[in-house]
Order: sequence, then C-alpha cells, then structure tokens
Amino acid sequence: MHDPVIGLDENLKMIFANEEAIKISPAMKQEIVGKSAQELAVKNDLIRTLIQDLMAEPNWNRKTNSN
Repeated sequence: MHDPVIGLDENLKMIFANEEAIKISPAMKQEIVGKSAQELAVKNDLIRTLIQDLMAEPNWNRKTNSN
C-alpha cells in the first residue's frame, strides 16, 4: 500500500501514521502518537483539513466536546 494513512481514535488522538504519511508531511516526523489531532492541526495543514472534513460529517460523534 502506498497511500498515506493516519489513525485516530474516537477522541481524535493519533494512534498511528504510516511511512507514506510521514513522507508527505514533515510534521509527522515528530512524536505524534498519543497527541490530539486538534493540537497537531495547528501546525499541520493536512491534519487540519482531515479533521475539518471529519467534524463536518453529520454523523460525527462529538465525544471530544463533552469530556
């Protein structure tokens, strides 16, 4: 597989990023596992776009806002 892949849990915490994701985003080279995607999105356009799209979906469970 040659697609960039990142994994987020239900609280939008990064759980993994494959090598392709790291190649296209220099910020992914940092230690990202366990960090909030929202925190990472401040400095990373790709992650910002991904979570904006996710949060715009009507069925997105907004657990992160109720904790």
